[in-house]
Amino acid sequence: MMALNKRERNLAVVTTVLIALVAGKFLFSAWRGPLNRLRAERANLQKEVEQKEDRVARSVKAQARLDELDRRSLPADPKLARSLYYNWLFKLADEVGFSDPKVDAAGDGRKQGEGGAYRVLRFTVKAEASLDELTEFLYKFYSVDHLHQIHSLTIEPIERSSDLNVRLGLEALCLPGAETPTVDAVEGSFATVTGLTPDLKTELVYTGNDEKLADAAKLKLAGGKKAVELSFKGTESLEEVLEAINAQTAKSGVVAKLDGNRLHLRTKAPDADASSPRLAASELDVYREAIAKRNVFAAYKPPAPVREERPEPEPPKFDPCKFAYLTGIVKGLSDEPEVWLIARTTGTKYTLREGETFEVGDVSAKVIHINRRDAEIEFDGKRWLVPMGDNLREAKPLFEEPPEKAEVSAGAGDAPPTPLEEPAEKESGE
Repeated sequence: MMALNKRERNLAVVTTVLIALVAGKFLFSAWRGPLNRLRAERANLQKEVEQKEDRVARSVKAQARLDELDRRSLPADPKLARSLYYNWLFKLADEVGFSDPKVDAAGDGRKQGEGGAYRVLRFTVKAEASLDELTEFLYKFYSVDHLHQIHSLTIEPIERSSDLNVRLGLEALCLPGAETPTVDAVEGSFATVTGLTPDLKTELVYTGNDEKLADAAKLKLAGGKKAVELSFKGTESLEEVLEAINAQTAKSGVVAKLDGNRLHLRTKAPDADASSPRLAASELDVYREAIAKRNVFAAYKPPAPVREERPEPEPPKFDPCKFAYLTGIVKGLSDEPEVWLIARTTGTKYTLREGETFEVGDVSAKVIHINRRDAEIEFDGKRWLVPMGDNLREAKPLFEEPPEKAEVSAGAGDAPPTPLEEPAEKESGE
């Protein structure tokens, strides 16, 4: 076998490397394509999972909202709902003191909304009432957390009377998922007191003996979604039966009341639910103060604005430096310059040399340097340039001149101030 020379060996190495690179690229492309597809598929699946999780979360939230509306709704059975709500309205009107109240149920509660999602029951209340009684009625009406509203309210004054003719139009909703509490006796000596239909009873009464059951009894307390069955042997007292029934009221919607040997079982009244959170104030007196004590037929006058009591401002502090004037600059007997100052508040006159101190009121000052027509005086922790004829508060602070002014002063060629060789004239009258 013939040995390869150096050139042939190099060529073989390069060819091998190129073949390896081409093969690697081919293998990488064959592997990369499926990998990208898997990554894209994973991203799509993750997005789909997120969408379904979001849909589930929204469904849970919607179901909770629907359960809340079912709780606030009147019973699903429109006949029972109309009867219970009618009785509640009449009882409420009578309770607040309406005179000769009349309650009418209008309409048959036909299904409304998309797919018959709810029923609307309409009622009218007419009566004579004072504004205070009407306020109490409205307060108690909106204190009950039901799906109801007052859509119209008409009040008219009655001649020679403080009462009003009141007419209210009301609406209440029935949702198909709301509970329809009923009570039925499967076994026992129960008489139907209120029965809307043979299968729909709202009140039963059991007559016992010596405040005990006269015989065995079996009850079925049923709602639209729940049902509770209770059995009694006949040896229990009526009080024990009452406690057993009322212990299940939250589930069955039935309450029991004992009157001697008579045990009454009734479906729960609409106003037995929780109070409404819609009221801005929880106390009736707040609304009486705002509504019942007003003349609703008079033009509205807004309350007078409340003026805030502000403390009297303190008088400005007296500043004696405003009345301390530099009246003259002279040469003294020792040929040293002196400044003359006068405190006009006290009449005190000062003759001061450089380095000497003086006091004006509670302000301590010191003469630093005396020039021809002004003096440098230190007080309030700073040095001030006080021109002759000015008071201390009219002085200008030293070392705080604007840069432009400082440059002009430096270029003017003025010699540093020196004491006067001749005494300056004193201010007239000094």
